[in-house]
Amino acid sequence: MASPKPRLTRLTAILTALQAQRLLTATDLAATHRKVSLTFYCVYTNFSGDKREDYDALLGCQVSSLDEIPDGMIGREIVVGSAQKRTVKGDIRQGQAVVQAWQGILAAGLDRSFTADFEVYDERAMHPENAEVDIFVAVN
Repeated sequence: MASPKPRLTRLTAILTALQAQRLLTATDLAATHRKVSLTFYCVYTNFSGDKREDYDALLGCQVSSLDEIPDGMIGREIVVGSAQKRTVKGDIRQGQAVVQAWQGILAAGLDRSFTADFEVYDERAMHPENAEVDIFVAVN
């Protein structure tokens, strides 16, 4: 069931671009200074051109401050406006459950704002064979 507003109004996060030369690891997350919790986020932002194909994907965790950003990482404050929430339940080890959820979102014809969408991997995703992942899609 979709909810009209996400729990977060701002996400202050230490992130790294999902690029071949630098992927965030569990060690990076564990070492991140000022992290608020073990929850991590995959944020899709900076949409341009064909909004379904040209965007940045960032992976990181919420922090209390952006005063100190580790080398090789970036700090971003993501402002979350109105969003539709979808919850994925199932085996996420091969990514299929999340991919299928995004396919459903893209087919739903939502009035998306293309500001910042994100996936939330919290304690419910600790057992990936039976996980729950929240997806927030920014809408107008």
